[in-house]
Amino acid sequence: MLPRLLALVTDARDRLLAPLVQATPEHRRGWIHAQRTYGEVMADAVVRVMGSWRFIGWQSLVVLIWITLNLLTVVLRWDPYPFILLNLAFSTQAAYASPLILMASNRAATKAAARDNHEAEEVDAMWSLLQQIATEQGRQGRAIRELTTQVRKMMRAGTSSAVSQPATTRPVLTVPKEQSS
Repeated sequence: MLPRLLALVTDARDRLLAPLVQATPEHRRGWIHAQRTYGEVMADAVVRVMGSWRFIGWQSLVVLIWITLNLLTVVLRWDPYPFILLNLAFSTQAAYASPLILMASNRAATKAAARDNHEAEEVDAMWSLLQQIATEQGRQGRAIRELTTQVRKMMRAGTSSAVSQPATTRPVLTVPKEQSS
């Protein structure tokens, strides 16, 4: 008698929770990592190289050689002190590097904002699902208490056939209808 009652309660619980679990949104984030244009790929590659310690080391070595050769050589001074040509090269590099860095950081910020919005939507969906589950568990708890009370009454009365026959005070567990889209 008791195993059959437990099976009925478990089956009712599973039927009630199935629509709630199926309502969970899909967790796809592929659109955040959408394919980039050739210009974006190249800009990111240049920024990645220019932002590395290897680049800083090589650039420092080139500057050191440049200055040393222009200070120590007497015949081939292509850029004498105050190194106007070296300053022009740095200015040109900065003119190209700044927009590339800004484009890369703007893309990263856009991607981070999209990711944050997606995660906020996931949190909202999960919060809603948890509220539905808590409400349903409250209903199930009340139904289980009523069934337990009925089983105790039946056990005291000594009747075992009351479980198979519908009782007027017995709660009816209903499965919520699935919403059609």
